[in-house]
Amino acid sequence: MDRVGPCNNWQSLDSYLDNIRLRLCRLEDHVLEVPCANTEFGCPANVTCFAMQRHLQQCEYSSTLEGRCVCPFSGCSFIGTYRKLYDHASRGHSDDLQMIECGETVSISFANHQRVVLKEQSSGGGELIVVDRLIKKPGAHFNVRCISPNVPGMGNFSWKLTVRLECTFASSQLPHEPFVVPSFMGPATELLILINRVESVV
Repeated sequence: MDRVGPCNNWQSLDSYLDNIRLRLCRLEDHVLEVPCANTEFGCPANVTCFAMQRHLQQCEYSSTLEGRCVCPFSGCSFIGTYRKLYDHASRGHSDDLQMIECGETVSISFANHQRVVLKEQSSGGGELIVVDRLIKKPGAHFNVRCISPNVPGMGNFSWKLTVRLECTFASSQLPHEPFVVPSFMGPATELLILINRVESVV
């Protein structure tokens, strides 16, 4: 018959306490929230240690290639975080950027190209808005998109497009599909655009 001596009791107590410590550490990983590793790139998220790896794979501010933005100007190979892209566009493409103010209608021209890049005038750097024109058989298709991370409060815009051809107008309120100008109305090289920032509901 085995006898349990004091040493065995201490060993089993130490083992028991180690097990409790391990469980507490694991519990802490599921409860304790820390800032995202991409805080320096602007990510506001606080994530549990346990969920950090999954969050980083999906984080829009990620410094991995998948989380970076590509410069919208043709012939430019710049790739970087959205903040670096804003800075790059302002410095490297300032002559090609068209500055806009939210709430004001501005005219943009597609006479010489199929893409216009707009930059919001803002003290916070301003977001980039890309307007593409694609000529197809039925007419000119226009698509508007904002280059920004998919996080609350960023890239939330509404827009109204109007094409003016002599005395003929065609307009679109919040197009879910690309805005199409029928080919019988002409090449649609002049476009009026009104962009408003949509306040995010918390």
